[in-house]
Amino acid sequence: MCGVGLEIVNLAKLLSDNEKFFKKYNFIIRENPHSWAEEQLLAKKIFKEKNIEYQVSKKSFKEEILNSKYIIYETSTAGLEGILMGRLGVQINVTDNIYSNQFQNINDSKIKYCMNMNELKKLIDYYETLDEKMYRALVDEQISQVANLIEKKNLLAIKQIENL
Repeated sequence: MCGVGLEIVNLAKLLSDNEKFFKKYNFIIRENPHSWAEEQLLAKKIFKEKNIEYQVSKKSFKEEILNSKYIIYETSTAGLEGILMGRLGVQINVTDNIYSNQFQNINDSKIKYCMNMNELKKLIDYYETLDEKMYRALVDEQISQVANLIEKKNLLAIKQIENL
């Protein structure tokens, strides 16, 4: 999960009734370095109270993305960067005040936008049934979609950063 403090707090609240789901997976939170520390501390408290196991990322952004299978995010551009680095992205509605789907037609979007935890669980369970070829095909579709949001010169800059 990539996100700012408020998104992590709201995700923690959503997870409070779904801790069994996340026990199936190695759940890693990438804290936004520019986020409010108080919100991140509140989220950690909620996770602890609900016995939800997670890790806070200690690796570089690139290492964490390359060691992940899915990137769950809402507004963080880190989600889009993760897709461009070849991981399957999933958006989830965790900011109760903004609908943040970046794409005009949600029905045509290759990046699925989950409005609640049930949708997220169903989608991840479905993704877990994919073989490598199907996974790569979906990732390629998402990369294409994200690339259309970004100016070509910025795509080149991202490629250069990835190759560092």
